[in-house]
Amino acid sequence: MTKKQKLVAPAINEEFQRQGAFVSSSEQQTTTNEKDSLMNDSFSDDSFTFQPDFSETYEEKAMPAGSEVRFEIRSADLGVSQKTGGRYIRMQISLPDEPEAKDFNEFISLPSPNDDKKTANRKNNRMRKFMAAVGLDEARPFAPSDLVGLSGTAILGLKEDPEYGEQNSIKQYVVGR
Repeated sequence: MTKKQKLVAPAINEEFQRQGAFVSSSEQQTTTNEKDSLMNDSFSDDSFTFQPDFSETYEEKAMPAGSEVRFEIRSADLGVSQKTGGRYIRMQISLPDEPEAKDFNEFISLPSPNDDKKTANRKNNRMRKFMAAVGLDEARPFAPSDLVGLSGTAILGLKEDPEYGEQNSIKQYVVGR
């Protein structure tokens, strides 16, 4: 066992205990092989069994089109369209008040120098409504990571995806609720 493994192995065991893993005092006396196994994030314990309970499990579903819901942004990043080269913000949206609802991705296109006046205006209007719905100040810049955890209200759209089935989208952001 290397010096680093000797220092880290007890910490791993303490972490298992902190998380409530099943570690008894006799199990704390692990062999070098067991510590090495823990160091590699894999180990075998044939005495552990797991009985899953699926009695309250359900298939997540898309919500009906036109539903007015509270949404929350779970993740956000910046993307570039392979087709147009335009930038967009991609957000993973959750509906926290609808426990059976599927999470979905929402995209907001950013204006680009290649946009005609009408397209740029449409993109700016959508961004303005989004920012108002989640309480962002129009005068302050933001990064996609600043959006994580923000919430607002929206009216949902519904579309059929050949790979994922019915998927929600945000048809309209609701301001002032």
